[in-house]
Amino acid sequence: MRGATYRTRRARAPIRRALLAAVLLVTLAAPAAAQKRFDYSSSIERLLKDVGGMTGLARARPAQQADLANAFLERGQFYLDLYEYERLLVLQHASMRDSLAKKGGPATPAAAYVLARANHELGRDREALAGYRGLGNGVPSSVRSAAAAWAATLSPGGGGRSWQQELTNWRTGRDARPPACAPRAGDCELVRAILASDLPALERLQRELARDRSPDVLDTLQSNTGNAVIELFDPLMPYLLAAADFALAEAVVRGVARAEAVRGLALLRLRRFDEAAALLKTAAAAAGTAGGQLWALAGEALAGAGKAADAEDAWKRASAAAANWVADSRSAARGDASFAMRQFSVERAAGFARLRSGANGGISLARALVRGGRASEAVEVLEAVRPLSQGANLNAVRPYVLVLASRAQFVLGQSDGMRDRFAPARGDLVGVANDVPQARPALAMLQQITAPSSFPAGMHTVR
Repeated sequence: MRGATYRTRRARAPIRRALLAAVLLVTLAAPAAAQKRFDYSSSIERLLKDVGGMTGLARARPAQQADLANAFLERGQFYLDLYEYERLLVLQHASMRDSLAKKGGPATPAAAYVLARANHELGRDREALAGYRGLGNGVPSSVRSAAAAWAATLSPGGGGRSWQQELTNWRTGRDARPPACAPRAGDCELVRAILASDLPALERLQRELARDRSPDVLDTLQSNTGNAVIELFDPLMPYLLAAADFALAEAVVRGVARAEAVRGLALLRLRRFDEAAALLKTAAAAAGTAGGQLWALAGEALAGAGKAADAEDAWKRASAAAANWVADSRSAARGDASFAMRQFSVERAAGFARLRSGANGGISLARALVRGGRASEAVEVLEAVRPLSQGANLNAVRPYVLVLASRAQFVLGQSDGMRDRFAPARGDLVGVANDVPQARPALAMLQQITAPSSFPAGMHTVR
């Protein structure tokens, strides 16, 4: 290898999506002319066009408001599940690139930065800080600057008024202000729009970013036999897109009568825990015996607000029929996997009959299980929720179900003697990436991790 060249997101004009499509092992089918049932982006575009955009919400009919808020919430959940999965893929992908270089293969110096970003998003602050500070030679100045900004958020005194620091402040419940952003800095612009509640900007950014996602770092490794392109992604973008969708959902129902549940869920995901808890408790009480799922969410909001005893009380008020939603909320708020495992035993003893009916929060239970590292149990639940006959088609299956299924199979495939699980992991993610461009980076990384010998010299990885 003679060297490496880099391009970052801000200098991406000559680079388009053909680069990403070129590394997919499975050819993505052309999207169907008719909108698919669970293609939320198409639904959102159609509804926004009908009402005249976010600035035309006052003219929207109640049915349009309800449909639009639901589509934003559903897509936001998809992005959250993709974010949790992508953190693992970026960690593995960057680790393998870094390992390849250390074993004498072609160097990808920026892989160490992306590895630090994955560790940071996974809450491994010590490893992240060491990675940011230990970047070697050959890393471009833009990547080095980004590493310094992120490292500052983990250091005493913080990172001043950088967008990374403002985002960190928001995520940790501290005062956060909209940052100043350079032109075409999509991540910073999203943070600014979320913190400023700039609805037109959120609508525009979501529309633009939903169609395309460029790599954060693009390495072109040059050799005598040609060039190999390595695309590296920061796992943060799906998280920001999720937050933007929840902000838009909250705006749709703000001031709408009897919309406490929808607004409470959106505010919960926006980390406005006290407001969310009040709204969700009100909605749960009004729903009576049907309010179990809302009590589960109220418990999550109360836990986020630091009210542990109140959270436990809310979870106890959820009915037995809502226990799977409680498992999801407990795992999100406290990393509690034991409750999910107990609930899995209950469902398995009943032959998963309630889950096959489509009720009782089977997807939420699977999410809690895979989040808690119980991938095998999550696969069992998802096979009950989504029979194999439904395939990986957004006409039949919600995109976050496919993301959860792929993640569970990927985790299983990393166990000894279980590599055959990688094929269904890829298949499920292909079903999403056919229609959702934001899922294509995850699929590209999954392909490179699980089928390395299928890629050109310089792109494959070492296990």
